[in-house]
Amino acid sequence: MRGRINGIPVLLGSASPSLESYHHARSGKYDLLTLEERPGGAVLPGVTVVDMTSRRLHGDTPYLSFTLKKEIDRRLEADQQVILFLNRRGYSPQLKCAECGHVPACPDCEVKLTYHKSGRKLTCHYCGHVLTGYDRCVKCGGNRFLFPGAGTQKVEEHMARLFQRGRVLRFDSDTASGRKNAHLLLKEFAERRHNLLLGTQMVTKGLDLPGVTLVGVLSADLGIDLPDFRAAEKTFARLLQVAGRSGRGQRPGDVYVQTYYPESSVIGDAARQDYSSFFEREIESRRAHRFPPFSRLVRFVLASRDKRTVEEATGRLVDELTHRTSEQGPAIDILGPTACPIGLLRGLNRRHLIVRTERPLEFGRLLTDWERDRPKFGLPSAVKVSVDVDPDDMM
Repeated sequence: MRGRINGIPVLLGSASPSLESYHHARSGKYDLLTLEERPGGAVLPGVTVVDMTSRRLHGDTPYLSFTLKKEIDRRLEADQQVILFLNRRGYSPQLKCAECGHVPACPDCEVKLTYHKSGRKLTCHYCGHVLTGYDRCVKCGGNRFLFPGAGTQKVEEHMARLFQRGRVLRFDSDTASGRKNAHLLLKEFAERRHNLLLGTQMVTKGLDLPGVTLVGVLSADLGIDLPDFRAAEKTFARLLQVAGRSGRGQRPGDVYVQTYYPESSVIGDAARQDYSSFFEREIESRRAHRFPPFSRLVRFVLASRDKRTVEEATGRLVDELTHRTSEQGPAIDILGPTACPIGLLRGLNRRHLIVRTERPLEFGRLLTDWERDRPKFGLPSAVKVSVDVDPDDMM
């Protein structure tokens, strides 16, 4: 819209465009330009899918397959660089009492606390709540704990032990907070002071490091099962983007994708770096369920300290929306209401509903008029209301 107002062209560039953008390009709303070759004549990396249900190390490193470990050893021995991608920071996604099985949770959010070994603290990654000095289970008093799962801190610790030639650099929001720190860490890796870069989503985009000949995805499945119609698209994009970090120099590159769902079409399309096949399958699903780009979504999130108050307010909002749109407004479908996937966040009980419409401008005008007549849509002051048009996050 800004480009249209100012009469200037707008260029959208991505190896994994959103389904909406690519649909617009296919339908002629956007012009489509395609790059068929990598810069400098580099070839696309070969991608191998590793089935983790049968091929893994035993003991305390179940997240690393024999296949990937062998490849990492080979690259480090040849003085080449490796990137490992794990979309989970911290040491362990939870801490569990070995006596009674109790797992500490955030008192203000409906999530388990993540254990960070540095500082020996339990942290909520949603509200920032921190619990320190947790030496005994609050339920049974036990002092033995288990650390199921793995985050980048645990993997970093084990990488140093598994690979004698490895000079590991961890790159996540804990180590690279702030643009300056991120730049310095990447500069160190580019100067080859480190040969193994381990990180979260921060390593998937924009890195042009010619020394990298191997990328390992430690858990391709994280996020694929989220209750979000964009979950497959986001998973595919992450895998495609991180694969593009390998083999950008003179040496050809390889990518190893570890997964417990080797038959997944999303994983398969990403492994083949086949955006077209992924798009065709996903766009048909969107068409069948009338999700974007075949409709527009508006998400209403209602939150209150009191659970019953927010339930009643959500019901009232649905009734009012139905009444106003049935008289003179645009045709809409109301999905929900239901509790948000994270039902309690920062001490607030949350419920949401999603409006699906093919006439977004009319619906927007209706909301504007309604809000002008009755602030907060006539709901109690104890209820916080947020309206997200074209939501990217459904959690």
